[in-house]
This record gives sequence, structure tokens and C-alpha cells, in this order.
Amino acid sequence: MNRKEPSTVVGIDLTESEIRIIQMTPRNERPSVLRVASAPMPPSSFSNGRAVSPSVVAFAIRGLLDSMGAGQVENAVFGVPNGRTTYRQFVIPPVSDSEFDSVVDVEVEHHSLVRTQGGGYGAIKMQAPTVADRHDSVSVACFAVETDVTTTIQEIADKANLKVLALEPSTLAMVRTAVLAQPTNATIFNLAIGDKSSDISFLIGGHLTSFRRIDIGAERLCQESHSRVAVRQGSGGRGDGGFNAQDLNMSAVTDLALEVQRTRDYLQREYPDFALIDQIGISFDEPELACLAEVLSDRVSAPCFNVSPQTGSLDSPEASMELSGPQGSRFAVAYGLAMHSAPATNLRVPGIDLYGQKRTDVKQVETRRNFAGSILVSLLGVAVGVVGYFMYAQQITSADHETARVVQSTKNVKAETDQVMADRALHATQYRVLRKEGSALGVLMDYVVASLEPGVGLSLVSISNDYRVTFQGEATDEKGLLNTVENLKRTPLLKDLSIVSFSRPEKDLTNSIKFELSGTTLSANHIKLPPESTVRK
Repeated sequence: MNRKEPSTVVGIDLTESEIRIIQMTPRNERPSVLRVASAPMPPSSFSNGRAVSPSVVAFAIRGLLDSMGAGQVENAVFGVPNGRTTYRQFVIPPVSDSEFDSVVDVEVEHHSLVRTQGGGYGAIKMQAPTVADRHDSVSVACFAVETDVTTTIQEIADKANLKVLALEPSTLAMVRTAVLAQPTNATIFNLAIGDKSSDISFLIGGHLTSFRRIDIGAERLCQESHSRVAVRQGSGGRGDGGFNAQDLNMSAVTDLALEVQRTRDYLQREYPDFALIDQIGISFDEPELACLAEVLSDRVSAPCFNVSPQTGSLDSPEASMELSGPQGSRFAVAYGLAMHSAPATNLRVPGIDLYGQKRTDVKQVETRRNFAGSILVSLLGVAVGVVGYFMYAQQITSADHETARVVQSTKNVKAETDQVMADRALHATQYRVLRKEGSALGVLMDYVVASLEPGVGLSLVSISNDYRVTFQGEATDEKGLLNTVENLKRTPLLKDLSIVSFSRPEKDLTNSIKFELSGTTLSANHIKLPPESTVRK
């Protein structure tokens, strides 16, 4: 979203046991952590990743902000637990940044990722480490939330006198915290433990290269021990060493280790020159997971370490002290949220706003309202001109000209607005057409264009319901036509290609050859996609 970034932001992490807040402000064009604080979540007010009593939660947030001396802060980035987000990874053709949102819109609608009016979604484009690895498709990680999440967060923000700057998945905030704690060009393998699931991120040179969601989260990893129940009942979750390996579900740890190792093996095959995974960072916000790194190290034969927010000279001493030591790990989400759009960090880990689509809808409504207001002002101008005719007869000509200019300007603005909306709708429709009947028309046309010899052009390409493809066109000579046919026969998406007819019309002064070719293509589900282990359905 193109908007001026606020000077002070708070990242707010809501869990069943705690409310955790970090306040960040730019200082010398660098992010600076001013304050860090936490407080027990009011009993029975937050459950299953959602506020049961938004008013109670809002009151607790406002009280915590006041107690930590946050001042008149208004802007907040809220986290959403994995259990409340829907995740989907899909593949799209290479598109420009200006077209990316339109293509994602179509995919979200196609996969029905948002099922309720008022929900939201956001997407991240994966980046291959080298130009040679950038093929004819791009992997996209997409996150979505339903309206019960967006409306609840908005209600909490309103009652706490806060503006929702962004809404982001908690595990993505954990990844940002892990990346900011390491050198810019480091190769990073991070395991972010969410409530219901965990996310594995692989970054090369600060760019997200691979992302995978695993259906094993904190709820399954942590047994309901007495210590865990104590945390849930309001001990505050200080993470001060009260947990050990006996508090973990070893069956779930074994399954998690297997999935981590499978992902490492795939990455080392896919990126042999980059995937030197000599250590694994583990991000979490549940104190009882502090012992997971030691247990997991033995299972995956690689050193694992707990990720904590990185502090520096620009941060306040009180914040640095609060974030240091074992208890700092539980602020991994709040820290990443506070750094969502901080200066000098937004190029390292992409930030998404699950509330962005809803903001866009509101902005369009405001645009239409403003446009209607402009027309009303124009009509009032006409009325004033009529009155002026009787009062100032000598100025009537200039008034008429000015009124005509205003009306014409209004028509021009409306025409431009309609054209922009029509172009966007056309773009979305064109992309839907590429998916029609399940045929891979977009990919097929890429092969066809690459197969055409000089002097050969197509006037018609059609695909029937049984995936029969017909090509019609013209060629300047027989050799170019035959070479084109041979090129098309080598296309993996075509088979049984043959020349149906060709002729040289007698009255055609250009002496060109008209031809028709026919063959069979494949449906989209027969095209080879990335291995199943990298795509979470």
C-alpha cells in the first residue's frame, strides 16, 4: 500500500496467556525499540486464536500501553495466529509488479481462499537466487483470513483508540525477527512454531526463496503439563527455565524433525550452491518450547538455536534488557510486527497486510463518494452562474465558459476512472480465460510463439472441449512452414500434430501460403508442477 509511514508503531501479539507489545520509532532513519512490555491475558477473553471478549482485550491493551508509557501512539500492527489463517501456495506466470495483485486476485477467487464478505488476504512472491533458476513460472505464498478475524481486530483497535496499520500472520513476523538478527547476505533456514502449524522459511541473501507450512504446532508439541496449565492461567509465561524435554510430546517432535529433514534434503538438491544449512533457527512465542532446539538438534543432526530479537545501540537500555536472555524469545512475534514497515528493513522480509484488500474496497467507496461530491459542486457552480446572469449581465459570457470547463473536466475525470476500472476488469477476465476448461493455454502459447520461424504468422488458435488444438495462419515460404511444424512437434504440450491443409491463393499478390495445423494438447492438471513436498495443498 502506498501511504506515508507513521513515526511510531506498536506490534501487538495476542496469545491465550499473554498480551505482548513492542513500541518502535525511526531514529536516524533506522528502527529503534523504545519500550517492551507484557501482561497476562484476561481469563476467558482470548481462545483458539480469536478474542472472545474484544472489549475486555481492548481494555487490557490500553492499560498495558498506558503502564509502559507509550504516550499518544495510535498506529498498531496486529498478529494473526496460524490457526486463524488459511495458507495456499500456487504457481503463476512471470508478471510485473503492477500486474501481480490482479493475478493474485484471480487465484484467490479460483481457490476460494476467502469465503466470507469482509475477509482479507496477502501474498509473497518467491525469488530464485540466480537468473538461471528463474523459469517460466513463479511460486507465490498466499495467506487469507475470514471476516471474524478482521472485524474482531478492528473492534479491539477501535475500543483501544488504535489504528490498524496492518494485519499479518504471526509466523511471518517471526521470520522477520529471525532475518533481522542475522547478517544481510546470510543463508537462513528458519522454523517458526505457530499455534496450530509451523512454517519453514528458506532465505538467500535476504530474499524469500522457499516457504512451507507443516501441520504441527505448539498445541501438539506441548503436552498439557502442570507448568503449561500454570502459564495458561496467568503466570505470564516468563520463559525462565521452568520447562524441560519432559514437557514436549516426543511423537510430535519426531514428526516435526522428519518434515524438517525432508525440507533440508529438497533444498540441498534444488539449490546445491546455496543451501549450506549448517544451523537451524527456531522462532516461537510459547515459553515451554525453549527446550525444543536442544531436542531437535539430535533428531536432525544439525545445531538448532532459539531466535531472539536483535538489540542495538539505538534501542533503549530498558528494551534491550527485556529482550535479552531466554525470555526474549517470546517477543519474536511482537518484534517482527513492530518492524513490519520500519525503515531499512522492508527490503529484507516482505510485509503483507491481510487487511489490505478491505482497505482497497473502502478507498474505492471513498473515491466514488468524492466523485459524487465533485458533481454536486459542479451543479452548484451552474446554479451560481444562473444567479450571476441576472445580477451581473456583463459577466455572463465568462461565467458560462467557466461552467462549461468545469463540467467537461468532471466528464474527463469520470471517463478516466471508468477506463482504469475497465482495464483492470479486462486484465482479470483475460487471465481467467487462460484457465478456461482446465487447458494450459497460457503456457501452450509461450511454446507456440517460441516455435514460429521467421515469415510464419498465426491468425487463429482454438482449443475444443476435447483439447483438440487448431492453428491457422500464413507463411511466406514452404521451408519456414515445415520448420515451424517440426518445432511444434517437439513441444511437450502438443502431440499428434499434423498439417490439415495448405494452399497458395492464385489472386494473392503476396504469394503467401495459407495453412491449417491440428494436434492435441494436455489439460492443466497434466503439466508437471514442483514436488509435492514443497507445495502445501
